[in-house]
Amino acid sequence: MRMLDASVEAGTGFYSQAIALDPDNPALRYFLALGLIGLDDPDRAALAWQQLEVALELTPRDALESGIMVEAAELQALSSDRDAATAWAVERLTR
Repeated sequence: MRMLDASVEAGTGFYSQAIALDPDNPALRYFLALGLIGLDDPDRAALAWQQLEVALELTPRDALESGIMVEAAELQALSSDRDAATAWAVERLTR
């Protein structure tokens, strides 16, 4: 799948590399999850929700990460409703 002339596989790979360099960064995991959920691809859903869960277990290190944690919790609350989660993610990605 390609979006904005970028492949999902390449993007996921870049996020994986960034997470390996800074595994305690909830923002990286949140934005990876947000993008994957926004795709509404069942094959990528497990990775997305797993990354979101890990992000929410981390301790925010600054105000930016604290704000991201709030959004991550909002998204997690929608985990049982695929359509609502996808719509929420797309809204965040396009605002």
